[in-house]
Amino acid sequence: MSNAATLRQVFSLMDEKDFPSIRELLAPEFTAVFGGNPPMGVEEWTGMSQMFYAAFPDGRHVIDEIYEIGDQVFSRGSFSGTHTGDLMGIAPTGKEITITEMTFDRFADGKLVEHRAEADMFGLMQQLGAIPSS
Repeated sequence: MSNAATLRQVFSLMDEKDFPSIRELLAPEFTAVFGGNPPMGVEEWTGMSQMFYAAFPDGRHVIDEIYEIGDQVFSRGSFSGTHTGDLMGIAPTGKEITITEMTFDRFADGKLVEHRAEADMFGLMQQLGAIPSS
């Protein structure tokens, strides 16, 4: 399986909330960096992902573009869902959201070693009404 195909599988398993199967695709030294936050290990990244899916249980990723260059995979896409659970103290709004995201991933021996993601969190907060949109 190509690294790009493995990354697609990771996103698909995330949307299914199948975190045990995702762990099988991660290298033991896996790290994730989301925005400007400090690097996370498997446990912290899984916890953050589960918190996000608790807020958006119907959440789905769409990959618009994906490129594989050597051991690196770059993707651009979006995440959409309905805010029906608490998100970092923001009570459920019932609003449907869509945010854009880009990921930069590095693989070794077919396993995901490093996941870097940039997502439009400002846009998310605006869509939820936590930040004024104008």
